[in-house]
Amino acid sequence: MTGSQQKLQFFILFICIAGGDEQVIKKMTLIFFLLLFDRVAGGQVLTGPKVVKQCSGQTIQVSCRYHSFYRDYVKYWCRGYSFYSCSTLIRTDKPTRADGALDIVDYKNEGYFTVRMKNAKPGDNGWYWCAIERISRHVSIAMQLFVTSEAEYCSVPEPTTQYSVRQTTTLPVTTIQTTTTPETTQTTRTSQATSSSTDWTNTKPEVTVKHVIIRIWSIMRWILFAALCFYLICFNLYFKLCGRRK
Repeated sequence: MTGSQQKLQFFILFICIAGGDEQVIKKMTLIFFLLLFDRVAGGQVLTGPKVVKQCSGQTIQVSCRYHSFYRDYVKYWCRGYSFYSCSTLIRTDKPTRADGALDIVDYKNEGYFTVRMKNAKPGDNGWYWCAIERISRHVSIAMQLFVTSEAEYCSVPEPTTQYSVRQTTTLPVTTIQTTTTPETTQTTRTSQATSSSTDWTNTKPEVTVKHVIIRIWSIMRWILFAALCFYLICFNLYFKLCGRRK
């Protein structure tokens, strides 16, 4: 659940508790718009690529930008379909793994941190998160990683891109000149093949029981929230009617 969704839920909940009290509703509306304005004015706290693509055996480099307010906070990278159950792979307070396959660098003056994964494999496909550790709810942004070992897409040197790794394959021009006996003619053949950017966006992440439970809960929590609001409204109306009868 995002911060905006939480603010909206709290706003609706207080409206329900108010039970039609005009003064309370006005105050809560003002607070809600102040919080919303603060969110818009502050801009996005954390940004990064949504999709990262790379060839098997090469290095993946991912950079995520953050607001200057989080300059001295711990940043980390974790893997998992859901952020709340993802496994932390590396942190800026422990920037290098023992096997050297993964490292993270925080460029505080420039306001971004970079994660590098060496010798990527198709088994590394999945969902990953750039995140910032806070005392309260952590800040995070999701991205999907695709690694392929297909030779037709991986015949060029390793690309280096700051935010995402894109790959375009261009085969060199090949000129073949053949000279045969007088009975045959001399032929010259020139060929050039160019393939377009690799398109792996149709690949679907593996769906497990945990993923299904998370999806069901994302729907059920709104149903429960609506039921709670309905109960509070009925509760307030009941006491108001009882008060009028007296």
